[in-house]
Amino acid sequence: MTDETRTTSAATPLPSSSVGVSCQSLMQSQPLLTSLLHYTRLRARMRQHLGMFVEQMKSTDPLVYSHADPRYQLYFMKHCGFLPDAPRLQVLGGGQVYFDDLIASSTPPIRLPLSEQQLARGEVLEEVLRVLQRSDPTLQKIPGEEGETLAVRAGKLRETLGRYAGCFRRERIDALMQALARQVCRDVRSVLDACPHLSAPIAQRLVATLNPEQLRAFRSSGLLPQVQAEQARVCERFIREFCLYEDLQYGTPPALDSMRLGLRLLETLPGWESGTRIELKQQLGGAPVDAIGIETAEPGRMLEVPAQEDRRDFYTLVWDALRPQERSRLHLSNPEQLRAAVEAAVLPETQMNSLLESPPVEDVTRDLFESITLGRGRTNGRGAEPGQHTRNRVDGRINS
Repeated sequence: MTDETRTTSAATPLPSSSVGVSCQSLMQSQPLLTSLLHYTRLRARMRQHLGMFVEQMKSTDPLVYSHADPRYQLYFMKHCGFLPDAPRLQVLGGGQVYFDDLIASSTPPIRLPLSEQQLARGEVLEEVLRVLQRSDPTLQKIPGEEGETLAVRAGKLRETLGRYAGCFRRERIDALMQALARQVCRDVRSVLDACPHLSAPIAQRLVATLNPEQLRAFRSSGLLPQVQAEQARVCERFIREFCLYEDLQYGTPPALDSMRLGLRLLETLPGWESGTRIELKQQLGGAPVDAIGIETAEPGRMLEVPAQEDRRDFYTLVWDALRPQERSRLHLSNPEQLRAAVEAAVLPETQMNSLLESPPVEDVTRDLFESITLGRGRTNGRGAEPGQHTRNRVDGRINS
């Protein structure tokens, strides 16, 4: 299956019956269904944009990296801990505000206007570093050496940001969509606070269905009427299921919560030996957070889902752990065939309901950039290498 095909399939809404709750009120709301469809397509476009952004940031040709979206560059720079909270920075160019860290500081911002020529030459990061150098002459948190030019430091920063953006993680799409979204009104924000897994357009649709009396009651109590509350719950479950499949499909490596779905889909494959035990753990020696198969099965091999610098996806991780005879029983020859088989599999509704009703399992793995944010991102004057501070791992045991 090609990337284009996977993108198209992932943009298609999942069957509404799979959310496991009454969907009658949702099915009667065409605007909400339209918003859900828009949400899935928006995430697909965001993945495509990020893919182009990564290729642009990996290039050393100014004619290529100059096309990298300045908003993405500045967002990832902030997210990775390379932009301090103070001074507050506002970056403008091309008639728009590319970045304004509204929550960083209440002080007036330092405005950085970028000319068309600077944008055309791809000098966004270099000009930002020039501003940061006023308060931090050595640019301590920026990859590179103190004696190097700003252009060289910007190039190393560009490479680092591209490497980070290239490791797909569901939460990065979530955060990026939120960061690039327009400001929403107080009522929509109240819905999002109560239902954090909803998207802003869906929350706006829900608010729009409230009559004046319901709106006053909602503003007073913070509670949606029963119909809208049920619709919000259905939409949240739909979005969670969609994102589980999305991360399983694109995550490198996938989140632990998505791997729980992947394991259950493996059990449905023709030729998968019943009782095969797989345990998912946050770290070696820890208690399983989830498992499939028979608990009394004899100990076997270890399937380790390593730190984020390991770019293998779920299917490659599983494939690498299977013995030749196990692959033969599945009638599969490579990880891509395993991917196709899992993507074609249908999880029984009761199992999907059980998975969706359980709370999400959060990964405890810290990546390189979260370590940088905590002030541990430099070694010997250089930017940290990928995975340098990643210690926790997810592992599983396959017993057969």
